[in-house]
Amino acid sequence: MKNIYSITTVILIFFTISLFGQTRIYPPSLRLPGDQFDKQNPDVILDWDAVTGQTSEITYEAQLATLEDFSNAVIYPRTDLTAQKTEDLIFGQTYYWRVKAFDGDIASGWSEAWSFEVVVTVDITDPGDGDEVYADETVKFTEISGLTKYELQLDTTFIWNAVNTGTTETINATFIVDEDNMWLAGDNGLVQYFNGETWSTIDAGTSENLNAISFINDSTGYVVGDNGLILSYKSGVWALVDPLFDEDLNSVSFSDVNNGWAVGPDTVMIQYKDGLWSVDSTKNEFVLFSVFAVAPDNVWVCGDNKIIMHYDGTSWTSEEVGTKDLYSIWFNDANNGWTSSKGGKIQYYNGTEWVNQPTGTTKNLFSISMTGETGFAVGKGGTMVVFEDGAWKVITSGVSETLNGIYVKGDLGLSGGEAGTVITKSGVGFDSPYNHVLDVSADSSEYELSYLPYGSKIYYRMRAMHSLDTSVWSEARTMVTYASPKLSKPKDTTSNVALLTLFKCKKYSGSTDYYFQIDDNEDFIHPYEVIVDSISTEYTMQKFGQKHYWRVKAAHPYDISDWSDVWWLSTTDSVKLNSPDDGMKDVQTCPLYVWDEMPGVNLFEIYIDTDPDFSNPVMNEVDEAFFQCQQPMPKKTVYYWKVRALTSADTSSWSEIWSFETEGYIGLEEEFSPDALTIYPNPNNGNFTLNINSLLQEKVTITVSDLAGKAVYTEEMVCRAGENRKEFRLDNQRKGLYLISIRRENAVITKKLFIR
Repeated sequence: MKNIYSITTVILIFFTISLFGQTRIYPPSLRLPGDQFDKQNPDVILDWDAVTGQTSEITYEAQLATLEDFSNAVIYPRTDLTAQKTEDLIFGQTYYWRVKAFDGDIASGWSEAWSFEVVVTVDITDPGDGDEVYADETVKFTEISGLTKYELQLDTTFIWNAVNTGTTETINATFIVDEDNMWLAGDNGLVQYFNGETWSTIDAGTSENLNAISFINDSTGYVVGDNGLILSYKSGVWALVDPLFDEDLNSVSFSDVNNGWAVGPDTVMIQYKDGLWSVDSTKNEFVLFSVFAVAPDNVWVCGDNKIIMHYDGTSWTSEEVGTKDLYSIWFNDANNGWTSSKGGKIQYYNGTEWVNQPTGTTKNLFSISMTGETGFAVGKGGTMVVFEDGAWKVITSGVSETLNGIYVKGDLGLSGGEAGTVITKSGVGFDSPYNHVLDVSADSSEYELSYLPYGSKIYYRMRAMHSLDTSVWSEARTMVTYASPKLSKPKDTTSNVALLTLFKCKKYSGSTDYYFQIDDNEDFIHPYEVIVDSISTEYTMQKFGQKHYWRVKAAHPYDISDWSDVWWLSTTDSVKLNSPDDGMKDVQTCPLYVWDEMPGVNLFEIYIDTDPDFSNPVMNEVDEAFFQCQQPMPKKTVYYWKVRALTSADTSSWSEIWSFETEGYIGLEEEFSPDALTIYPNPNNGNFTLNINSLLQEKVTITVSDLAGKAVYTEEMVCRAGENRKEFRLDNQRKGLYLISIRRENAVITKKLFIR
């Protein structure tokens, strides 16, 4: 028994030692930010999962470092929370972090070490590069937390600015010899030259499309184009070289005055050596887009299907590089080369192999050029990327047209493309008198601009700031403010417009005033002009049947826009008659003549005659669009009438001539006929109009009675010659049948009145 007890005791001692010698708590699992996440805020929260231990006193210690070995780590105070908020992290910096747990005083091992990268700069989301905007455009961006503020910079100039060289032909290639010697080549034989002051078009003796241009020095250069065309430039003179074939040539490059190459589709590679051009016998099945001759024994070519070919002075070798067609190739020296390609890809040659360099775009890049450690590539839709500080990034070119060629040299740059688009590089941008920087609140994700200049290209960019660091500027973008308002109504070329007309343009947001000009002369020699704070104004034109021209410009306290397009309208030329209808029979012998109202006209002239030639008319001037006759006319007689409008400056044409025939029935003064009395509407709700036709001025008594004979309304009325209207409101009468009577001396007319 003693031996068994001793053995058991020893086992228990070893078990106890083993149990309490183990770590009682496991390392936490990290959650966010995920490993190798980028674009993290400078106050990112480090988050991990909770762990359990032997006690309830679980705490955590987090470390954050910029070195992977944590030798410069910041150690955060122990906390019972499973998250740690950071602050003022450096923009674009990669950080490493890890966490361990404590069960009382017993620590776990460290968690895995994860890394993340802090956001580099502000991501602008709106407006898009090149968007047209109003004077109060809102800039929107992805919010970054942990800042003290943003800065938004605006300017009207940038590194690249558009120039007008006087052509609309597509430009395919550019070249810079020096600041006073630049060249462009393009479709339909286009060759243009810049002498340091102005651009001029050169007659190169061809109408073929020209695809590439290369100069060896200021007095020697070459251009190649469609159908095997080669042009040589010697001391100021362009000359055609006898073609070797009729296939298109896409690119040309010279290493020195005696050695050069040109390439094209299929088998086309031609060599220039010691004054002679010859076809290279190397066979290939690719379209070759670009050639660059580093030296006579170091020539590079790229083309479709990922092909890159290299000539070592004796023979050509080829390889596939990347995943896309390769459009352009450039070498700084034997150990530094680049190609630009379809899908925004750029491949870099380091002297040994080709490696991909991200660009930030998926747009096709048709041309690439380097100058020292800086380079540019351009392509579809005005896309431009720049190589700075060892990386490519997208910047604005300031144009939306596709750019086919680019050449940079020192501080100079020249690019051209569709529809004669040309941009040149100068300065650093954001250095004009307009340049200014706006502070933007740290807790916002948009900023509304105000009073932008009209018809201007505005370059803008942003950066973020906190107490320890300022981010780099974001990529520069452009927005283009509309040059002028757009007109709304009356629509262009509208005819028969009233003299008094409302002129209206569309709102130009961000404007405080609008200038309206209206004139009957298209050159606006003596216009009516008014400045209003709304988008419309009324104006009374003075001439009938006349074209009038109008335009609008907008303004705010710092600028006035261009004039809008000019629209024109034609004013109405005549009056439109209404009643009595043309050819109408049985018209009262003292009728009311009515015509359409004409806004802006307050005087009319009416002629009435039994002769259609108006040899002896009754003439009257009235200031309303109607005329009531003054005395009865003979019965059963045909009358003709017409009207024209008058202003202080003009008289309209006569209206159409209408006719009518007077009635044959007898009026109040003779047989007191019921036909002389009308009620409308009837039935009614107690509100109605009584119309009495009288040929003389006379007094009558009007009575409304119920069926029991009780008068519910009585009034005396003096009728004038002609139509007489009387409005009635019998609101308190019960529904039913009533009688309305008109009494003149001993004669009475009675009619039924229905109230419902």
